[in-house]
Amino acid sequence: MSDMQRNPTLPKTSMGSHLYPTVHAFATHDAWVLAADLVRSDDFETALYEYCRGITAPPAMAWPINKIFGQKLRYITCYILIGNYTRWRRFGKELPTLAALKAAVDASPRQVAELVSSLRAGGIIIAERHEADRRSVLLKPSRLLLQEVAKAPLLSLAAYERLRKPKRQLEHVVSATDDALCDWIGRSTEEYRAADILFGPFPDIVEFTDRDCGYLVLTAAMGVHYASELSRDDWTLPLRYDSLAAQFQVSRQHIANVFAYAEDRGLLSVKRGKLDVISPLLINQFETWAAGQMAHYALLAEKIASEADDDQTV
Repeated sequence: MSDMQRNPTLPKTSMGSHLYPTVHAFATHDAWVLAADLVRSDDFETALYEYCRGITAPPAMAWPINKIFGQKLRYITCYILIGNYTRWRRFGKELPTLAALKAAVDASPRQVAELVSSLRAGGIIIAERHEADRRSVLLKPSRLLLQEVAKAPLLSLAAYERLRKPKRQLEHVVSATDDALCDWIGRSTEEYRAADILFGPFPDIVEFTDRDCGYLVLTAAMGVHYASELSRDDWTLPLRYDSLAAQFQVSRQHIANVFAYAEDRGLLSVKRGKLDVISPLLINQFETWAAGQMAHYALLAEKIASEADDDQTV
């Protein structure tokens, strides 16, 4: 545990000294140029604190929402499904079928088929026959699917707007209708499939997301950290196994396993329901990851807003 410290602090100076080293190769990309500026904002920690509060809030719908969307493979599958549907609707490209989804997701065809089958049964994915080719079954995201996949992106966008306060409320622009939300997420998937510069560079974040509700557990720990840093007294979710298990709808043993992994890796340690120590490198990685998400989704929202303005002037 020698690589962890209590109450760690990190300098907020330049990209080279603050953003996590794995993103230096992408320093000239628009998203990382903006992210490098965001992390120097005076209210950056406050924005992250509110983001953590939003991520860890109870889901609007009962189990198994967290079980479905709180793990990387299942989330990415649904994220790509939205992208396939959006690309077909916008450009008339490849039909958004199960075969197309299997080809686009880095998982076994059986895993993808089983997930889609269960989500279709629950009405979370809508299957429609193609009007011109009745043999083709198109996979359409439901409103619930859009809302759940967009939850973290919308919270990232809200954090960006807290820091930058744009003249036009971007969150309203991209969430005004299901079509707008679908378009926004769909554009994000296009960039992700072209080059993963916002997810892959963060190995510890990815490791948490590979576990059921692992990212929720991480953001709970980060929320407690920022509550301490900011002297906030409105964080209400303790890091006790029972509390997190109830909030995230998983077993107490699963929460214990996630924390055991984090402690074994020297990332963070929880004692008696409280955050005991946390690695400065994990904080740096989380803050860089979060800034990249803010920048990525804000730039896409700005583009959509600009296109909407252009359409109104034609």
